[in-house]
Amino acid sequence: MFEQMKKIKGKLSVVGLGPGCADLITPRAISAIESADLVVGLDELLAQVEHLLPGKEVVTSSRSEEVPRALAAVSAALKGRRVALLASGDPGVYSIGSLAQAALRDQSWHRGSSSQFEIIPGIPSAQSCASLIGVPLGHDNCTISLSDLLSSWDDIKSKIAFAARADFAITLYNPSGKNSQNQMVEVREILLQHLSACVPVAIIKSAYQPDQSIVLSDLMHFLAHNIDGDSTVIIGNTRSYIYEGLMGTHRGYGETYDLVTGELRKAD
Repeated sequence: MFEQMKKIKGKLSVVGLGPGCADLITPRAISAIESADLVVGLDELLAQVEHLLPGKEVVTSSRSEEVPRALAAVSAALKGRRVALLASGDPGVYSIGSLAQAALRDQSWHRGSSSQFEIIPGIPSAQSCASLIGVPLGHDNCTISLSDLLSSWDDIKSKIAFAARADFAITLYNPSGKNSQNQMVEVREILLQHLSACVPVAIIKSAYQPDQSIVLSDLMHFLAHNIDGDSTVIIGNTRSYIYEGLMGTHRGYGETYDLVTGELRKAD
């Protein structure tokens, strides 16, 4: 009996669902949910995998209850449950994966213990949104969250300035909150100190969902459009362009090759 109990291991799988449409959820994510006996997530995430939930215990909570949700999943796994903790996008990108891992550390979990831990990747918001408008992140780029719940607004502004000065294409996450409009005005002012007013900007809302919307604009005019909590904003750089409804960022192929003949361009 004791030997059988030792073999019973809990497992916490933090599962990324990507943008939420069925054909962009990975087979490994589906397998982790199928093998779980407890699935934890927001209502909208549970709805995306509703067909996988019969016979399983399901725990949900509001967006503001992220910490209790993660701690409940960690606690259940440490007690021997097989838990799937759901995340939108990728669990390790501004998501609940970092919270779950920190909780395991603070609760003295270690590899080789009776409970296993894994992160199952999903398509991050930056990449899923970018795919809808071409290749705006085709060269060096970064992501910055505008949420000041866990970071100071001054730190966020400094990161935006550094990124613009380094000529990164920038994906802005979490452009919402009680002061979001004023914050976005500040963001634009910072960017305009380093970038041209005609640099392309894309606003993607609810990517791959039925209410999806896409706006292509530029740094001078993008604030004339609605930006809310379901939006992701992609700011181009000095190498970015808009062509035929697509946004791209040159990587340098055109300078190196003739893209009609494929021949290597001669150095000047």
